[in-house]
Amino acid sequence: LGLFLSPYQRSLYNVEGLTARPWWTLEQTSCAKYLKGIERQWTIIREEALAILNNEPHLFTPEHQQMVIDGHWSAYYLYSSDSWNATNCLRTPKTCSIMQMFKDSSHCLKSEIKFSLLTSGTRVWPHCGYSNCRLQAHLGLIISSEARIRVADEIRGWKAGKFIVFDDSFEHELWFEGASANKYRLILKLDLWHPEMDPARRVEFKSA
Repeated sequence: LGLFLSPYQRSLYNVEGLTARPWWTLEQTSCAKYLKGIERQWTIIREEALAILNNEPHLFTPEHQQMVIDGHWSAYYLYSSDSWNATNCLRTPKTCSIMQMFKDSSHCLKSEIKFSLLTSGTRVWPHCGYSNCRLQAHLGLIISSEARIRVADEIRGWKAGKFIVFDDSFEHELWFEGASANKYRLILKLDLWHPEMDPARRVEFKSA
């Protein structure tokens, strides 16, 4: 464990020597061609996510409520704790098939795959992830220009059908303000290994 390279980077477990930057391009990860393959299928993923949201919205469960200042932040899990959610995947078979291919072929997936929902009027406290050994990749499905994310000192939004990638060991926060009450932001979220994590380190930090 080593020292942080930025005052914004305050994770609990810090792997020394890893490149530290808040925002990453797809090409800076080791997963670019695989992530672009998912992007090409984003409408299939969006259709299945919307079917759940429109027909069974209660299946989206509240996320990290201690960090939510106002509004509603929730998730529909497809993969976590080294296993697929078989019940949820029955409702989203095409998405889970795409994700299974990504997991098996890329060796980039660290821990979670989920749909993440943020409703209008929501704000999430600034926070840091547990470790610098992972990156977050967000695929935009339903996007609103009023939904924003700050990582370190840079604010961005999401784009439909495109991934944004960031290091969540850097302080980040979410907000969705100024939009009509019925609007929401829906994404597919993947936890990726930092590209400089070798196999031995991955075993050590699998649960971080």
